[in-house]
Amino acid sequence: MQNKHPKEIHVKVPDALGDTIISTAVIGALSNLLHQDSPPGDIHVYAKNTSLLEMCSLIDELHPISELPRDGYISLDKYLDKQPHITPPFMPLSWCMIDEAESKLQERGLDLKLNHYFKPEIILTDDELRKGDDELRELKQKYGKDVVWISTKSSSPNKDWPQEYWKEVISAVGNEFTFLELLAPGQAPVDEKIVEGRYGLRETLTAIASAYRGITLDTFTLHAAGALQHYVLPQSVITLLGSSHPLVVSYPEFTDLFEKSEKTEQCQPCGNHGYFSGGKLRELERQLGVPFHDCSRCTFLEGSKDEYACMKQVTPEMVIDNLLGLE
Repeated sequence: MQNKHPKEIHVKVPDALGDTIISTAVIGALSNLLHQDSPPGDIHVYAKNTSLLEMCSLIDELHPISELPRDGYISLDKYLDKQPHITPPFMPLSWCMIDEAESKLQERGLDLKLNHYFKPEIILTDDELRKGDDELRELKQKYGKDVVWISTKSSSPNKDWPQEYWKEVISAVGNEFTFLELLAPGQAPVDEKIVEGRYGLRETLTAIASAYRGITLDTFTLHAAGALQHYVLPQSVITLLGSSHPLVVSYPEFTDLFEKSEKTEQCQPCGNHGYFSGGKLRELERQLGVPFHDCSRCTFLEGSKDEYACMKQVTPEMVIDNLLGLE
C-alpha cells in the first residue's frame, strides 16, 4: 500500500442529480491532496449531468460518461452500500461518499486519507446570478410578493408530501408569497395558483439562489440548495422530511421539519429509498449487525393514495407558521 499521491485520478460520479452535487465534496477532498503537490496532480471527473459541475474549478478535466475509460478509474456509484440512510450512526451523505472514495483508492493500492469536512459546493457565474436575480425581481414586481420556490416531486413515494397539504399551504399564505414550482419536463403542477418554473439544470440553480425562500422534499433541489449556501440566506430553506433523517440528507442553516411518533419511530428513517428491501436488508443485517425494518412495502401507508404516515406528521400548519415567522 502506497501513500504517494498519484499524478492523476479519474472519478466516475453517480448519475442521480442530487448525488452528482454531493460528489463535489469528494472533489474538494481530492483536490486538497492532489492540487497541493508540486507539480499538482490532475482530477478527471466523468458525469452524466456535466452541466452541474461546469464551474467547479477543482476539476482539471470534466468528461461526459461516453468518455469513461474501461478501467483505471474509481466509481462512486455504490457509495450507499456501506452506509445507507438507515444505518446508525447517522452521518451526512457527503461523508459516506468520501468514505467510498477512500475505499476505492485503497483497492487500487493508494492509502490516501481524505478530509471528510469538505461540503458540497456549486459555483454560479456572475451572468447566471444576474439573470436569476432579474427574473425573480420581475416575478416579485409582477405579483407584488416575495418569491418562494417549492419542489413537490421526488423520486420515491415515501419522500412525497400529500398534495392536499401543498394546496393548503399555498391557499393559506398565497396572499403573502408567490410560489414558484420547480418542475421537470412532463411534470404537472401541484396547484393552479403556482407559477411554473420549467428550467434547465443551471437555471434551476439560479432560481434557488435568487429566491426569497424555498421549500423542498428530500430530492435534487435539497442538495442543490445545500451546495448553494454561500448564495442562500440562512434559515431560508424548509425541508419536509419523514422517511429521511435530517442528519443524513439535510444541511446546516436549513429549517428541518421532521416529526416522530410512537406509530412511526420504529422505522424512521426508512429503508425504502429505492436501495434496500427484502433480501438486501437481510444481507445488511448480517454484515453490520443492525436490525432493519423490512421496507419492501411500508407498514404505515395511509389511505388509497399511498400516503406515508411519517410524511403526514409534518403538517401544513408547521410550514405555514414557519413561513410567517410564527414558529
